[in-house]
Amino acid sequence: GVRGGKAIAVLRKAVGVGFETADQLFRAGFYTVRQVADALRGYDTDGAARLRGSSKLLRALGQPLAAGEKAPPDGWTPAGEWKTARLGVLRHDELVEDPVGPQAAKEMVVALKEGLANVCLDLDAGGWRIERVGGARRRGGTSKDADFLFTHPQLAKRQLPVTMRALCQWMEDEGRLLREVNHGRGGLGMHVTKAGQEGKAYDEQRLLRLCQGKHGDLGAGALDGHEKVFGVFRMSNGELKRVDYVLVPHDEWPFALLGWSSGRQWNRFFRHFCQTCKPKMCIDSHCLAVQSVSRYELVKFTPDGERIKTEQGIFEA
Repeated sequence: GVRGGKAIAVLRKAVGVGFETADQLFRAGFYTVRQVADALRGYDTDGAARLRGSSKLLRALGQPLAAGEKAPPDGWTPAGEWKTARLGVLRHDELVEDPVGPQAAKEMVVALKEGLANVCLDLDAGGWRIERVGGARRRGGTSKDADFLFTHPQLAKRQLPVTMRALCQWMEDEGRLLREVNHGRGGLGMHVTKAGQEGKAYDEQRLLRLCQGKHGDLGAGALDGHEKVFGVFRMSNGELKRVDYVLVPHDEWPFALLGWSSGRQWNRFFRHFCQTCKPKMCIDSHCLAVQSVSRYELVKFTPDGERIKTEQGIFEA
């Protein structure tokens, strides 16, 4: 019913808790993340018993603490197993409820710059372009998590996966990114500290084929094959915050910036608009393409002959 749908939606807000786990929690009598946290910590003995009665919940969250049992670090079970959903539930207030403000975002950027300087020794450290995107860019610097887009003019596409891998390893070793924490949406099939589209650089011909195929029908989903890390960042004061790092090719920067800054609904409407134009167009986080006869061609320049370098240039083209 309506109540169940609302409860499942609330439970799914916890990092690492997908639909199936949220549904099982609701069936076990949990309606809020706080109730689940109290059961895991052993504060609610009845709730703890309900968790122990479900093998699926034990696989997802691990055993709740028994009375007087010493609590392991958040995310670890008493048996020494790592459970992402357990971390997401126990640190829910930090990870989801407390917004990431400008000061926290600044610390994340400093750590990102330091990591890039250490893993990309052959690149000009001052050439990195880093922009906070997502809801913070739309709403004045505050959002529930922090999304960062970054690029470098000297970084070739084939180097992107290696760079992201090295960056993740460095940030793990420094204790800034939590190691081996799943994002929580099984469809993505990745760890937060592994490159999202490793080894799949999108060259021009591949982009055009995707525009012709996947984007040929009205309403097709957005293409985003950039190197992504969906992570949990440890602040200097010990707090945990959700962070997404997205590494993009320099020539695709304006398209990625537009796609990652705009809301989901706006992006959907904009793709719809492009598909209904004459001639038909295709827009995503990689490129803008226009249909010519029976195939698509990439649009790289504005009518004035300037290469598209900004979001404004996309609309002028």
